[in-house]
Amino acid sequence: MNSNRTPKIWYPFEHTTTQRLLLWGVLGFILHVLLSWLWDVNQDALLHFAESKPKAWWKILYNNFVNIIALTVVLYVYGRIVYNKTRWIDVLVAILFSHIFLFLSLVVTLNPYMAEISGQVVDMVKNGDLEVEKLGAFSLAMMSITGLLGIFFLVVFFYYLIQGMKIAINSKKWYHGLVIVLLVFMVDLLLRIIHVYL
Repeated sequence: MNSNRTPKIWYPFEHTTTQRLLLWGVLGFILHVLLSWLWDVNQDALLHFAESKPKAWWKILYNNFVNIIALTVVLYVYGRIVYNKTRWIDVLVAILFSHIFLFLSLVVTLNPYMAEISGQVVDMVKNGDLEVEKLGAFSLAMMSITGLLGIFFLVVFFYYLIQGMKIAINSKKWYHGLVIVLLVFMVDLLLRIIHVYL
């Protein structure tokens, strides 16, 4: 239970309606698909973004839809095992809302500016000519900052997912959070192996 002095932003599932959280999650999902399409970014696993050849918007939508549905099914089944009154909508809301922070990770690490810098690094590696001086101090600083921000948003993703799922399954046990994290990595690995993406 959180203190009354704790900012509500850290506990949105306790202070915000399901409908509003769902709205935020759906908007985040739409923006994710839109920017992935505009920036030629493909999410071919739960936790993996990569630049790709231009794809039709509906293929980007499908790929992201696969990620959301796969994780929802697995966590809902887990929720029903732990607490038989778990509702699928609560699981979906926890996933969609936390997914906003994966979207923010994409924004900071794979925006056109950072993609250009990454492209320069790849070209240098291919040519066997990787010299730090050629990149420039500003580019190096931006790579470091965006890398740290990407990790930060990934941690926040897990923080909100665990929080939302523990409310969905009516749990206060710490190890349920660990199981949720392990299930996310399991689904991520499974999706990489079976590769049902377009």
